[in-house]
This record gives sequence, structure tokens and C-alpha cells, in this order.
Amino acid sequence: MNIFVMKHGDVYRRALRDVAIGMIATVPLTWLAYVFLFGNDPAATVSSAYATTCVALLGTLASLVIGGSMSLHNHLLQKELRMAQAELLRISRIDQLTGLLNRRGFSEIGAQALAEAYNTQTPAVALMLDIDRFKRINDLFGHDFGDAVLIEIGEVLNNFAKKRGLVVSRHGGEEFAALLVGESPDNAFAIAEQLRRACAQKEVVRNGTLTKVTVSIGLAAAKGSESLSKVLSLADEALYRAKHGGRDRVSVHGTGGELLPAS
Repeated sequence: MNIFVMKHGDVYRRALRDVAIGMIATVPLTWLAYVFLFGNDPAATVSSAYATTCVALLGTLASLVIGGSMSLHNHLLQKELRMAQAELLRISRIDQLTGLLNRRGFSEIGAQALAEAYNTQTPAVALMLDIDRFKRINDLFGHDFGDAVLIEIGEVLNNFAKKRGLVVSRHGGEEFAALLVGESPDNAFAIAEQLRRACAQKEVVRNGTLTKVTVSIGLAAAKGSESLSKVLSLADEALYRAKHGGRDRVSVHGTGGELLPAS
């Protein structure tokens, strides 16, 4: 949907145009009604009472046509505005590069999903993922290639989201966040390892340049009362350990620092 902003002058001109169209449209309708009531012989006679009644009816008809057309136009305009507002709201929650939720959208949708998990006593695990040596990729191949890497990793995450019911976002820069509801921490660990392997197998090719990309992942299980931001911060701590433990691996918060080595 194309969304645009109108100046006040444009709104005034549009309103005048629509009113004029409504008034002009009543002319042929009024003429047809006149011919129907009085006939097309201008020399014919008619009683004054009949003429007065007919003129009043024609005036009422014209008013109804103008009012109805303006009411319909107003309804369509309001519908257009609501659609534009809904589209703006959607866009404000989507990362334009990857098509995933952005940080704002994830904060809202993820918080709702986590609250529902707490209410139903369903396990939930937060995941933080970071592309390894992303700055080096940008420095070596340029930011366009870096954007291509982000898009490819975003596609891997999106595919996992569809299969596993993940709520996924690009959290900022080369960092992604996800919330996995309905899986135990052990299963979430296995899923994160599958995700790591899928990213490592992804080849990014642009303009004759090919490279493989690895990611580091940190996990943290929700405890039943922590906010989404708190669980994500714990997952981020686990991610930090994964990055400093050699990269291309999965780390779980609260497990004494064990890491799953890259294979």
C-alpha cells in the first residue's frame, strides 16, 4: 500500500472537488425526474399544487443524492485512513531489510506470548543470536554484502519460525532475538543447535563473492515471573559466553558455562 501525507490545501481542494462532483451528478438525475413528472413538452400546463409538490420532491431527491454521495465518500475515506494507519503500524514493527519483526515489534508480541506462556504454565526459552565476525565481513566485502548476509540469516530464522512456532526478530545490527514457547530447555537447546548448523551451511553469494557465515547463540529459560527484557538479558549473557568461548556454538544460561562446541 502506498502511504502519503497530504497538505491542508490538498485536503480543501479534494473536498471541494468531491462536493462539486456530487452536485453535478444531481443535475442529470434531477432532469430525468423532471421529465418523468412533467413530461418533455414545455408548453404543457400543470396545476400549481402539483408543481409545488413535485418541486419539493425534486429538492428532497437532490438533497438525498448529495447527502448520500458525501456520506459514501466519507465512509470510503475513513476506511482508507484506517487501512493506512494499520499499514503504518505494521511497518513500524517490521525490519525492512529482513522482513522479520524489529525490536519494537518483538517487545510487544514477545511479551504477549511470554505472558500467555506464564498463564498456561507453558515452558518458554529466549534465544539471542549474533553473526560471528560481522564487522570483518563488512570491512572485507562492503555493507551491501553485509546486508545480503543479514537477509540470508533472516531467511533461515524465518523458516525455523514457521516450523517451530518461534517469535523471531532482528534485534539490532547483526543480532537477532527469538522466543520459543512450548519446548523444554533441553528441546530448545537441540533446536538452537539445529539453527546454528543451518546458518553454518548457508552460503552467501553476491557479485561473484562467496562466503559462509557462522553464528553464536545464547539461551535462557523463562522462570515464570521474569519480564521479556530480563529473560533476553540472561540469554545475552549466554551469548557473550558463546562468543568468547570460540564462536559458532550454543551456550545456555545457568549451566555453569558449558558450551556446545562447533562440529
